[in-house]
Amino acid sequence: MIFIICFITSLPLYILTIQDVLKGELIAYSRRFEDSEVALAATLYGLVAAISLSGLGFFITSDDNCPRIVKWGFLILFACSLLTTIHLINRTGIVIALTSLIALMLTQSVKKIGKSIILLIIVSIVVLIYFGSDWLIDSVTAYTYRNDSGYGVDSGGGRFDRWTDALGKFLEYPMGWWQNKWTYNAQVHNLWLDIARVSGIIPFILMVMFFVRGLLTQMFLLKKSRTNPVITLIFGIVLSMCLAAAVEPVIEAKISYLCFIIFFIGVGNSIFINRKTVLNDSKE
Repeated sequence: MIFIICFITSLPLYILTIQDVLKGELIAYSRRFEDSEVALAATLYGLVAAISLSGLGFFITSDDNCPRIVKWGFLILFACSLLTTIHLINRTGIVIALTSLIALMLTQSVKKIGKSIILLIIVSIVVLIYFGSDWLIDSVTAYTYRNDSGYGVDSGGGRFDRWTDALGKFLEYPMGWWQNKWTYNAQVHNLWLDIARVSGIIPFILMVMFFVRGLLTQMFLLKKSRTNPVITLIFGIVLSMCLAAAVEPVIEAKISYLCFIIFFIGVGNSIFINRKTVLNDSKE
């Protein structure tokens, strides 16, 4: 069911990406899709792609208890999301993919981590040999071009200034500093700080507590059962989506994305409530 949700949600994005790439355009310097009738910001596409960016980590860390069709299915979703990320020159997506991979690998034993690293090296070499070095050079060039032509990595794409400014307004505007007329510059590019901007400190604190509790619950379940594929998958998805929400304007850009995160956190909470049955842990 989780795979179906991720697949259906991301399918339109993958189709647009593959259409562009098949035309010989690995990198879209305009950060737009040629065949898309609606010109949306790359930020929106990046949010959707982030849902499956933990697929590689899930594929590597899940054991034989996980059905192969699910493992390979999420690996394919990861490949499509990564292709979209590279195509749209999305720096955030690269960071999310690496962070979720490392986080999931660290939940495994030292022996399995070593095997995973060796597997990644082998796969990387095979991919590089198969596709050649041109695509890698093009990708690096594109990201370098974006850094040089706008906000660089050192400023978080201009986000650090927005976050600092937002933190300075907490005491000055405890009920929020929402403007009557929406403007792009009003966005903080952080889900929780944008909630503070829109509705004030109290909703901000409540939302932070909800997300922290959700992540801690996921980590607890993962510690109790590293071999449960559902728990591993939910943790990876929630982590990836939270990382994306931390740097994008979710409130104005795609409120349904927030609903998706809450849904997956709710699934984790449900497993936690019924953990004795799900984990077969009679001592818990």
